[in-house]
Amino acid sequence: MPWIVIVSGPPGAGKTTFAKAVASRYRLMMLHKDGFKETMFDGLGWSDREWSKNVGRTSYQLMYHVLDAGLAVGNSFVVESNFSKQHDGPVFQKFRDEHNARIIEIVCKCRPEVAFERFKARAESGKRHPGHLDTDNLEEFRKTLEGWSFEPIGGEEVLELDTNDFATMDPSAIFQRLDEMLH
Repeated sequence: MPWIVIVSGPPGAGKTTFAKAVASRYRLMMLHKDGFKETMFDGLGWSDREWSKNVGRTSYQLMYHVLDAGLAVGNSFVVESNFSKQHDGPVFQKFRDEHNARIIEIVCKCRPEVAFERFKARAESGKRHPGHLDTDNLEEFRKTLEGWSFEPIGGEEVLELDTNDFATMDPSAIFQRLDEMLH
């Protein structure tokens, strides 16, 4: 029975970093929207915010295509993005129904101002792919973070991780629960 470990939360909450740790610990393939998006930027180029949003929507479709193919042969995955119940919930329900997949959700949570400062620092660092156009859209992201709310997608269990301070963050309870569920 394949597992889908969903790592979700707002931009700047530490999703990708934590998803990589989960994937490494449990030797699972990790799929993340930005990986697909940046690959498309490299192949197709980038221009404006609307183009970035279109590429983002397509990256979800590609991620779900790969996830579907892998689940069909029994593989388990870690998937990371800022998923929403409205848009992504039905897709995960389909995977649950068609592939008998079990779903665990991990939600990275932090205060909006913390997420925004991380997002801004990442945008200004030059380490993020320029196709995201993050520095041109900081106010858009500030508003997104201020209005962020989370509704579970529909996994067997929802685990929350406080990521306000990476130095004091303690994921041990989450890893303990994942140990119980995945083994």
